[in-house]
Amino acid sequence: MKGLIPVMKREYLQRVRSKWFVFGTVLAPVFLIGMMVVPIIFESRNQEARRNIALVDETGVLSARVASRLEEAGFTVHPVNPGSEERLVQQVSDGEFGGFIVLPQEALTRGRVEYHGESGPGTITGLSIRGIVAQSALEYRLGQADNQMEYEALFGGGELEVVLLESEGIGANDDAPEFLGAFFGAMMLYMVILLYAVAVMRATLEE
Repeated sequence: MKGLIPVMKREYLQRVRSKWFVFGTVLAPVFLIGMMVVPIIFESRNQEARRNIALVDETGVLSARVASRLEEAGFTVHPVNPGSEERLVQQVSDGEFGGFIVLPQEALTRGRVEYHGESGPGTITGLSIRGIVAQSALEYRLGQADNQMEYEALFGGGELEVVLLESEGIGANDDAPEFLGAFFGAMMLYMVILLYAVAVMRATLEE
């Protein structure tokens, strides 16, 4: 026991004075936090840009319902007439819109909706859009007392088709920032553990 304290003191001082200790203990956590925070900041900015959208209603009856619910969910909606998709593609490319939503005729029967953008809307946002369209379509169809329709697809939550627009220099994977952050974070954690393990092994051999 008497010989243990000098050994512990010597190892502690040796590690604290080393540059690797400063890097691994202070700079590495700061770097890891930065790797996690920066993608979140960029993702939040992208989400804000993607919430400025155009709405094309080919059904002719869902635009008001869907637009009001999207605005309640935090979107800025610009209803446009059908047939202007080519112009909308250019406006999305120019940054005027983050994307545009198309409500085809199948939105009334299946809750189907198309999202056109240079990147996907994200999992949570996509589910929100699907739910809004399905709810609006179901509300409209239930208001038609003339006939009884099948509502299985609508009750199932509808379906969202994502159409990625071709654009140079823009990735189509909406989860890329999160994946890169997790990958580099795991690599840094692995390197820190590996370096400390080597240091402990050397100290053991020296003793």
